[in-house]
Amino acid sequence: ANTLTNGIEKLDAYFSQFLPQLFLSALIPLLILIFVFPIDLLSGIVFLVTAPLIPVFMIFIGSVAEKLNKKQWKTLSLMSAYFLDVIQGLTTIKLFGRTNHILNKISIISDLFKKSTMKVLRIAFLSALVLEMFSTISIAIIAVEIGLRLMNGNLEFQPALFILILAPEFYNPIRQLGTRYHAGMEGVAAAQSIYRILETPLPQMNIVAQNTSIIIEDITFNNVHFSYDDKIDDKKEAVKGISFSIKNNTVTALVGESGSGKSTTINLIMKFLEPTKGIITVTGKNLNEIGRDKWLENIGWISQNPYLFHTTIRENLLIAKNNATDKELQTAIKLAKLDKVIKTLPNGLDTVIGERGGKLSGGEAQRVALARAFLKDAPVLILDEPTANLDPTTEMEMIESLNLLTKTKTVLMIAHRLNTIKQADNILVFSEGKIIESGTHEELLAANKHYSTLLNKFRGQ
Repeated sequence: ANTLTNGIEKLDAYFSQFLPQLFLSALIPLLILIFVFPIDLLSGIVFLVTAPLIPVFMIFIGSVAEKLNKKQWKTLSLMSAYFLDVIQGLTTIKLFGRTNHILNKISIISDLFKKSTMKVLRIAFLSALVLEMFSTISIAIIAVEIGLRLMNGNLEFQPALFILILAPEFYNPIRQLGTRYHAGMEGVAAAQSIYRILETPLPQMNIVAQNTSIIIEDITFNNVHFSYDDKIDDKKEAVKGISFSIKNNTVTALVGESGSGKSTTINLIMKFLEPTKGIITVTGKNLNEIGRDKWLENIGWISQNPYLFHTTIRENLLIAKNNATDKELQTAIKLAKLDKVIKTLPNGLDTVIGERGGKLSGGEAQRVALARAFLKDAPVLILDEPTANLDPTTEMEMIESLNLLTKTKTVLMIAHRLNTIKQADNILVFSEGKIIESGTHEELLAANKHYSTLLNKFRGQ
């Protein structure tokens, strides 16, 4: 947001002020020299010798200003990002009584930005002083040499007056360039952020035709690695050579501590990330050869905190299937047991629920997400512990609805609760980016290894 607002404005100043002035600073002095040299060679030489002094000192001071401008822009970007984080986390900050701590941090960051801005202004004023001084000295040299020669009769009055009038106009474009140079450097710093966004490459993949159907018999990971900094480094990789297969119409659970690679694996399946090494196949076909939009048509997704938009429940549901009939919509609502919630709302299905479902409870928001999944009826369903934040009664109702939804689907779930883990056909135990154990609940319990320790931790939580 900072780049798209302040950045564009700074870049506008670069194109509308600095570049035109750069052109004028080269053109106008050159035209004046063309007229002055035939009239008075000595004055032309003085113009030619003194003119470069101003740009030389401008560049010398400007190089320092450019570094400070880049630093100031970076500080502004960091301050903007931190301010956004604070706004998004206001509720949490208030709940934990950290308001004064955050205010102190904002004060420190603002003070750093103020100091960096003052340093830039200091250099800007210094450069303006130097340019004014050199241009004034240059005009004085012209005036003195013309006055002396005029007094001695070596120069006529008319050409002397003509050159004397032109002298300020000769140096003025170069002086103006100095004042525009600061805006130009701010534009350069902003442009680097803008082009960094524009030049961020999109994932390269071959897109299949939109009418091509996808047959999903299994989803297989073959020695898949992923690193968030695009480097194969065992210490930095989020997943490290994982291999497993998800069979059609089975339930696979991913279990492990936070940071063990579960969410990264889910994002790889949904094509939000591309493997750094290794391949993911769907019925023997490389997932990279399937277009992301086409692939996501086959995936239903229910998370712990589903995103609901500031619109009606109807429109929030139709996101899953925009051409759904009223009968399909009502069926999905009943299966998700959302009908009871809708009856209590003032406008029923057309009640606006607020950003992120602000007017609904956690359980009611989850029912909306579940109804979406029923409505989409995708062959692959991904669950991120959707019952984690619910009370026991609501949780049991949700599990009943989920059991109906998952009967004929290929299900992949991130699980931390025993009642969701036990129903899995296959459990993959993650640790530090690797799969260290796999099997059914009974098989893993019998082995009495890492899985048993994890279950004890989950029970404690």
